[in-house]
Amino acid sequence: MERKKSNASAELRKKAEAIVASGHGMLSAELEDRRLLHELQVHQVELEMQNEELRRANSQLKRLSSELARSEALYRSLVEASQDLIWQCNTEGRFTFLNPAWEQVYGYTLSEMLGKKFTDFQSADVGEGDYEVHSHLLAGTPVTGYETTHIGKRGNEIKLVFNARCIEDIHGTVIGASGSAYDITEQWKKLEAEAVTNDKKDRLLSLFVQNYREVLNPTAHSGNKMDLNLDQLSAVLQNDETIIRNKKLTKREREILILVGQGFTSKNITAHLGIREKTVEMHRTNLMKKLGTVNAATLGRWATIAAQMTFSSPKESMKQ
Repeated sequence: MERKKSNASAELRKKAEAIVASGHGMLSAELEDRRLLHELQVHQVELEMQNEELRRANSQLKRLSSELARSEALYRSLVEASQDLIWQCNTEGRFTFLNPAWEQVYGYTLSEMLGKKFTDFQSADVGEGDYEVHSHLLAGTPVTGYETTHIGKRGNEIKLVFNARCIEDIHGTVIGASGSAYDITEQWKKLEAEAVTNDKKDRLLSLFVQNYREVLNPTAHSGNKMDLNLDQLSAVLQNDETIIRNKKLTKREREILILVGQGFTSKNITAHLGIREKTVEMHRTNLMKKLGTVNAATLGRWATIAAQMTFSSPKESMKQ
């Protein structure tokens, strides 16, 4: 009887342990579900934060793209409205971009010029020299203030001053050149006209030198022809003296101008004044710029006139 009770008690305990074990299993499953739910919620919050960052980045990208588009539009507007000649060419020297100013200066349409070599708009000898400059440009040597001559549609000469640099792709490979140029044709024509006028003055001065003795002794000369030439010479010299005074030459420049008028070479002037020849050449260049001369011969004419002048200050006398 007691054995039966003992067996029944053991069986009951097993059932109880099974029930308890089942309860622990259910609790563990519930805890795992809660953990997974927590991780899912954290991941969802992370995704929302990433999405917000993407929205902000996208908004900033759109703003920057809009600003870039406005800048590009402004730049293109400025380039198209510019009176300077804006250009770009490839390594062969063929035009790949030209702004509208080219049409006004050359007389060709842009479609007639794009794809053509710049040497197609030059004489053979000028083009050969400029193509050599283009080669140096592609090798990395920038061009500043380079003067050259092109030919327009009417066969007219166009005097230009170029500034340029080479251009590279994103890999650093040179793919061509770009830059600007401006038309100095009118200024060049003015200088040529002045050169013609100066030539006339030179001839008149030569006439004065040839007849110098007669001028000093008017009684030895008869007729009115000489009087007429002297009147012309007097007016020219008076005008030129005024020009020289208005140029505000430095004392050293006046000294060198005098010596040039007396036939001194740069080496002679160097020895006479005790300065370097390079300094003399610099002063000669400055004199030519101030007096608007195009060559040494014209500078000599100004020097001859200056040699006859005196300034109001005794210390600044133009005579030796």
